[in-house]
Amino acid sequence: MTPATLTVALLQLSAPSDEARALAVGERACREAAALGADVALFAEAWQVGYGWGPPGSTAAADALATTHDGPFVTRFRELARELGLAIVATYLQRWPGGPRNAATLIDRRGRLALTYAKVHTCDFGDEAQLTPGDRFTTADLEVASGTVRIGLMVCFDREFPEAARALALGGAEVVLVPNACALPDVRVEQVRTRAYENMVGIAVANYAAPEHVAAGGHEAYDGRSLACSGICFGPDRAPLDQTLVEAGRGEEIALATFDLDALREYRARESWGDAYRRPGAYGLLVDGPVAPVFVRADARREVVRAPTVCDACGASFGCGAGTGSCWCVEETVPTDVLGALRDAYDGCLCPDCLRAAAAGRPHSAGPSAISSASGSVVAVRRPKPA
Repeated sequence: MTPATLTVALLQLSAPSDEARALAVGERACREAAALGADVALFAEAWQVGYGWGPPGSTAAADALATTHDGPFVTRFRELARELGLAIVATYLQRWPGGPRNAATLIDRRGRLALTYAKVHTCDFGDEAQLTPGDRFTTADLEVASGTVRIGLMVCFDREFPEAARALALGGAEVVLVPNACALPDVRVEQVRTRAYENMVGIAVANYAAPEHVAAGGHEAYDGRSLACSGICFGPDRAPLDQTLVEAGRGEEIALATFDLDALREYRARESWGDAYRRPGAYGLLVDGPVAPVFVRADARREVVRAPTVCDACGASFGCGAGTGSCWCVEETVPTDVLGALRDAYDGCLCPDCLRAAAAGRPHSAGPSAISSASGSVVAVRRPKPA
């Protein structure tokens, strides 16, 4: 029986200066990762823009740079994933009502969109105050050569909060992938190891390489040190283990981390951390407690604004592409060319039932009608929203 493994390529590269360079350099790195035998290529945070989008306080620059999951940036990496048989985590500014989101999209090895996550813990004390925070921690199954693994995503500052990794673990994540863009001193490296240890999850962090020169007043210097932790801290005999799979240096490199999923699953089944002995009923202060005066910050945004999870057309619920303008989980059911026509025809989110019905050329019982064009492709007609 083939051992179940997941090999992640941590793409520790210098921050690109523009999207064209991000695409060119990113493509070369993905090709090298595939040649090295990686299952997943993981970029640093906001690779599309090199974690930089104009002066603080103004959303104009970020708005101009923002793209969508079906825009040319993500689409190019989808094509590359399909060509190379390599899953890719693409990171970018995602166009969003009220201000862009700091997003990461997991593309599977067939070029399909498996999961998009928007950074929940935006750095509101800095440039990210102009961005829209994400509203949930979600996980997805990723098919790799040796089987299927449950993946979670978080971005940079998210790892500073125990709740982020715990929420992903409770969502079934076995491995958490973390695009990063900041210095990683020893305390932050140990923090990553702790998140892996306390949740019994593998964690892989991709950071930017250290720049040769840092301009005065510039963003905190990146210093490389991308790392991965197995999440396995004790052997069957209770002997402590070093869970560090890899830790990169300061310069540009592609660091490979191979997770032994069989060993991780056996460890999770026998050990006491994670969700085995938690007592959630005692944790009310984590959600409902007041903020102590010492932690009050005028620029903190604590309220979570949830994106819609129902179809504008028929009111059916869905859980894959909430608020993104389309549903992704139906791409295997609806032919790609038909799905493109449907996306053009609808300006809101679509649930799987509506898309399948439209693709089959029949009206959904509670949704919009659909007609066939002269070419035989399906064209959907939006039903007006109820008054």
